[in-house]
Amino acid sequence: MNILFLVTVLGSSTLTAVEQAEDAYRRGLETRDRATVARGHFREAAIQYDLAWEDTNRSPGLARHRAQAWFLAGDTGRSILAYRDGLKLFPEDQALLSGLRFTREQVILPPMADLADACRPMPPPVSQQAIPPMAFFLVFVAMSIAGGGLLLQWLSRRRIESLFAGLIFSTLAWGGVWTWHSTQEQHADHWAKPVAVLTEPAFLRTGNNAEFPKRFDQPIPAGVETTPLEERGGWLYVRLPGGQPGWLPLTAIARTHPPETPRP
Repeated sequence: MNILFLVTVLGSSTLTAVEQAEDAYRRGLETRDRATVARGHFREAAIQYDLAWEDTNRSPGLARHRAQAWFLAGDTGRSILAYRDGLKLFPEDQALLSGLRFTREQVILPPMADLADACRPMPPPVSQQAIPPMAFFLVFVAMSIAGGGLLLQWLSRRRIESLFAGLIFSTLAWGGVWTWHSTQEQHADHWAKPVAVLTEPAFLRTGNNAEFPKRFDQPIPAGVETTPLEERGGWLYVRLPGGQPGWLPLTAIARTHPPETPRP
């Protein structure tokens, strides 16, 4: 029995984190008719995907699988955080953006209008919600090719209209490429901002202790994204998307990295 156990352990230890995650994810799908059991498997898969995210080459696919596993495990907050981690590295990935949008929609906002408005997440940049920047880039590449062709035509035939048209197309093309590049940087900056996401409901308080008054009569729901400002004594000073500051217990939070902004 001991030898069999040792062989099993050694065999499982040779699997990579991704392989273990995929195996646990498959077992979760096979037991979807038993919600509690399935969630346990999906949580195991999510933890292994977390390890893979830290140890292997990161990719949009790995980010999506990681986020989906946390969502199916019933942890909307960590799922949102995983999508944001992916968008921080791959800000133009439309599948990650769609997954984040869907998961955000599953967050049940409080019935209080002022608290609901305070918890509603900031939308992605407008340019990222419309046409993907890569589409603009391809259009401007085509314009650059057309402009180059017209300039070559002017050199061979000396037709003044070809010169003007070629210069216009080329100028628009280079301007478009510059706009595309700057837009990509804006998207990357948007997703690179530090974030702390609630993994369970918690009251926002005026101080870093449960004895301090509550900012709202209802708890902040799981899945709400906040900006971390300062950590002290097991509590995190945050700012809600609506701008309201307050303290939340670290036990109810998952975050990308420690806060960088000092408390005002």
